[in-house]
Amino acid sequence: MNFRHFTRVATLLLLAGCASEDGEPNGGALGSGGQGTSGGGGVGGSSSSSGGSSSGGVAGGGGDACEVCADAKCGAQLDACEADAACVALAMCLEQCADEACATQCFASNAAGQANLDAADACVVAQCPTECGEASEPTPDPCESCVDTKCQSQIDACLANAQCSGLWGCYDQCQDDACWTQCDSQFAAGLPLSDAVDTCIETQCASECAG
Repeated sequence: MNFRHFTRVATLLLLAGCASEDGEPNGGALGSGGQGTSGGGGVGGSSSSSGGSSSGGVAGGGGDACEVCADAKCGAQLDACEADAACVALAMCLEQCADEACATQCFASNAAGQANLDAADACVVAQCPTECGEASEPTPDPCESCVDTKCQSQIDACLANAQCSGLWGCYDQCQDDACWTQCDSQFAAGLPLSDAVDTCIETQCASECAG
């Protein structure tokens, strides 16, 4: 899970919602107009519907480059998330986060919305790398890249399980082995899923994560 990717998409979704609430009934990704064919609906640009048209979207006629690109190329994925209450709740939760521990709790509390957020995130990362800042980011850590690529299904399974995600959140607060042991006892039911992640990393990313 790349925390920066998800929080950027969460910001895009919430900006779209704010535009809709601030007097854009037919524009913006949360408006009734949806994605238009001229300029696009959703985040930034303009949208049209049978009930009328409205320009502006998020930034009143353009928005920043990331918003415009996401609107043009990922409007369908963003709209799908915005139509899903669990996905919107997840985006709102992630928007408040400053670290992975918080994000882990958000995913555990709003697991039903992860699929649509994953789709929106994947589209923005793939279609708007330069506009949304991914191309200018430092070279990713080899271990993190390997884990994201080869062990994502195991990570998702843990995040979707309250006991496993709770275990990881507990670990994040620990400073010593005694604390880890207490976490293992408190969230014992989550250990098998957590162990599956560890096993995947050990077998699939041994060299990348050796340090």
